Amino acid sequence: MSHAMKKFSSLSYLSLDVVSGALASMYFFERLLHVELEGTRYVLLAFAVWVIYSLDHLVDVWISREAPLSARRIFHWRHRRILGLLVVIAIVLGILGSTIWLGWGKEFQVASCLGMGIAGSLGIIHYQGWFKWKEVSIAFFL
Repeated sequence: MSHAMKKFSSLSYLSLDVVSGALASMYFFERLLHVELEGTRYVLLAFAVWVIYSLDHLVDVWISREAPLSARRIFHWRHRRILGLLVVIAIVLGILGSTIWLGWGKEFQVASCLGMGIAGSLGIIHYQGWFKWKEVSIAFFL
């Protein structure tokens, strides 16, 4: 595999392609609806999307009883500790950033409720072993 292809694969494994798509969609709708959004909202969206996707991949690797077979799962298995640390850092920065930039308004309250719902859903998945619930909850929360 070429060096450029390895770099692109790493960006994809890190779900940065998904984050870019979310940011592009936000920009598209910002222009379509003729509204002005602060750049901080893009940062918060990037953190949220990256955390959700990274947690999903880490949970897949964590609860799987089999050796990872796909390249993405192997990547997340090999780098699970640093990725887990980065997820925690992104969560803390996202919460701090949203309280500083957005205040304790409706947006933050709704996002907090969704975050607690996601955390509760992950707890159910972990403790009950409901693998199908994971897919349902991801579809629901995204």
